[in-house]
Amino acid sequence: MSRRHDAEPLADAMAAAIRFLAVRWRTSGELRRHLLRRGYSETVVEKVLEHCRERKYIDDAAYAEHFVRQRLAKGYGPRRLAQELARKGMASDVYRPLLSKREQQEWVQAAQQAAVKKLNQLPKDLSTPEKKTKIARHLQYKGFSPAVIHHVLDTLFH
Repeated sequence: MSRRHDAEPLADAMAAAIRFLAVRWRTSGELRRHLLRRGYSETVVEKVLEHCRERKYIDDAAYAEHFVRQRLAKGYGPRRLAQELARKGMASDVYRPLLSKREQQEWVQAAQQAAVKKLNQLPKDLSTPEKKTKIARHLQYKGFSPAVIHHVLDTLFH
């Protein structure tokens, strides 16, 4: 087995990172996990991450902003978004401000849209309490707070 010099693992790791990032936009946490799973040392991974950040190949703040906007439009709430971003390896100090800066009305509006969509999918012969239960469960799954869910149900079934 031939001995490699220090530049080769770094070059190999950088090439692996570029291939990984070429598929779709990723977080630094996702890139870190990918490179570590491929067997690169923590030192090499940190150098690759630094290189990628400097060149804006990865930008967690921009990723989080885009992700939150996209998922909010699909009817997801702050709890679910925080969970998904954390799962992607993003630091909470990056995404928490994005979630907290949103107006309460944005969350209520997204929840209302999700609730109306769910209501239209439910069988017409369900009782009102059954509909409320199913919609509340759905909104909870989507990541909305109990206060928002209660407000939406009150508005929907006034």
